[in-house]
Amino acid sequence: MNAKAKSLHLDHTVFKNPSGVEQYGHVTTARDLAILSGVAMENSLIREIVSTRSITITDVSGEISHNLVTTNELLGILPGLKGLKTGWTENAGECLISYVERDGHPIIVVVLGSLDRFGNTATLVNWAYAHHRWITPEL
Repeated sequence: MNAKAKSLHLDHTVFKNPSGVEQYGHVTTARDLAILSGVAMENSLIREIVSTRSITITDVSGEISHNLVTTNELLGILPGLKGLKTGWTENAGECLISYVERDGHPIIVVVLGSLDRFGNTATLVNWAYAHHRWITPEL
């Protein structure tokens, strides 16, 4: 994972475990998370998974089933949200990485250490789309 991070120029990221659970020396930045998220969203399976609000899965016999529900309260509510990743630890607080696309203009918003990750994200996304002027370069 660290070799992949280096190849993506995630200059302030060090993985100590694959789960993201807190461990001494396991660090990253909002910028690096945004870059990594953009790369992840290039994968169609990841896009499908992170955009799913709920799904029922069963074992191979069909006898045991589990309903999985996203913890992303904005999915299906915030216009253009394609999903991504929620998170929380005692030290990190509430975290949310969001991939949003409106009118063909994608953005990634990373909220870390929040007390209201969903409210903060909605505010940032709506502000960005209301105040950013999209420019198409002439070729």
